[in-house]
Amino acid sequence: MSSGDARRVLITGAASGLGKSLALRFAADGWRVAVCDLDEDRLSQTAEEIDRGGGTCMYLRADVTSEQDIEQLAESVSDHWGGLDVLVNNAGIAIAGRTDETSMEEWRRIFEVNFFGVLRTTRAMLPLIAQGGHIINVASFAGIAAAPGLVAYNTTKAAVISFSESLRAELVDREIGVSVACPAFFKTRLMETSGAPHDKTRAMVERVMERSKITADDVAEQVFASVRTRQFMLIPHVDARWYWRWKRFFPELYFRGLQRMARRTSRAGKHDQLRQGRDAR
Repeated sequence: MSSGDARRVLITGAASGLGKSLALRFAADGWRVAVCDLDEDRLSQTAEEIDRGGGTCMYLRADVTSEQDIEQLAESVSDHWGGLDVLVNNAGIAIAGRTDETSMEEWRRIFEVNFFGVLRTTRAMLPLIAQGGHIINVASFAGIAAAPGLVAYNTTKAAVISFSESLRAELVDREIGVSVACPAFFKTRLMETSGAPHDKTRAMVERVMERSKITADDVAEQVFASVRTRQFMLIPHVDARWYWRWKRFFPELYFRGLQRMARRTSRAGKHDQLRQGRDAR
């Protein structure tokens, strides 16, 4: 890595939530921070907070589904800083629903953002990452838990985890570390991007997020630490780490828990459909 005040990080999806918390955390440690997002108003607020705190920030509106936007982002980083020490692929959206409720258009959209956005940005930024640098891909515990009702979201996050494992091995000779963050639910704007087909599904997720004892700042702290520790798998929630062990060592027992959850989700969906039918009459 570059030393002293030359440390440079790029964070996607940094207008709010975890991305913003990460930007502020890196800036607090003296890093030069580049942030991008589609929400330019909120993104400028992130940059202003960093500037007020005495940090150095560069912000650019960029869509991770656009090859042109990401190429321009890479050019800007190269022109201003000459390279990167850390890349954080954080941009993502959510789509809730079962397999037969999620349209092919929704499947393509979520893969373009959550998986291909990570792949596209990584490919563009790799030539800029210094030897000894680090890549952090923000997945989700959903990619491990595979809970019903969020099948498209789960699948994209599982793909990010698998990609991170392969990338980690590929970059060993370049001494570039890779981490994948798999937080469970915490309070963010995630459900604002969700096309949840059932009110109960949305309400359930929002309720879990509100009750979470883990905040975006807590997750950001662990992600930031991974640059130093080089820890690969980051699961910030204690209960999620127990579920991870449960699935690894007792897969059939874990699956029975998923079956019960699937039945509850199915009943909730049927209830919403009946209610919507009554409301339409």
